[in-house]
Amino acid sequence: ESDKDMQTLMDTTSEFSSDIFMEFGLAKCATVRVDKGSRVVTEGLTLPTGENIPDLEEENYKYLGILETSTFLHKEMKAKVGKEYLHRVKKILTSQLNGRFAIQAINTWAVPVIRYGAGILSWTAKELKDLDCKTRKQLRIHRAHHPQGDVDRLYVGRKQGGRGLHSVEEVVRREENARMH
Repeated sequence: ESDKDMQTLMDTTSEFSSDIFMEFGLAKCATVRVDKGSRVVTEGLTLPTGENIPDLEEENYKYLGILETSTFLHKEMKAKVGKEYLHRVKKILTSQLNGRFAIQAINTWAVPVIRYGAGILSWTAKELKDLDCKTRKQLRIHRAHHPQGDVDRLYVGRKQGGRGLHSVEEVVRREENARMH
């Protein structure tokens, strides 16, 4: 959109916000203009109150916890998310939780790290299988799964006689399918 269109949009948003007694958090606001894939430096936008929203000074920013520039930093964010997921798995497995509650903790505390960015980050099947493999490796290292134990049983629900671990690959595919519908 042109600068004039952006200013009109800002004026409308500002007017609506004041009608419902909502204020802009100017300390957290910045503008970024991308034209044909390249970032364009601007002077920012001026609110009808005279306050100015400056242009973003840094090269990247976070939106909903995901690092972005003019394009997503997929590689960096996937590495960061994968590292945080495995860190949480290790932390759970080094705790004093028994098998059932350790699996439940992984499902409720570690897996959501991956699930949160599932619709934003584009994971390959190999990357997700590698994360599942690393999870199983940590389970073996911390004696939560026997080295010759049945891998499929890990992912079967507890009521069906399995361990109930959520497969990272399956969780991401479910999230992607849910966002399509």
